[in-house]
Amino acid sequence: KPKTLEEVGKKFGVTRERIRQLQNIALSKLRRALSKKEKPIDVELPVEA
Repeated sequence: KPKTLEEVGKKFGVTRERIRQLQNIALSKLRRALSKKEKPIDVELPVEA
């Protein structure tokens, strides 16, 4: 079952906003790395707010 940003934040002791920021940073890095190897893809992870 997908976890909410709130649930992940509680597990790591940070706010759901910080989890959202980290998720966006990670997705940007992933997209950048993938675009260097092949055509860009659209990556979306199922996270409930």
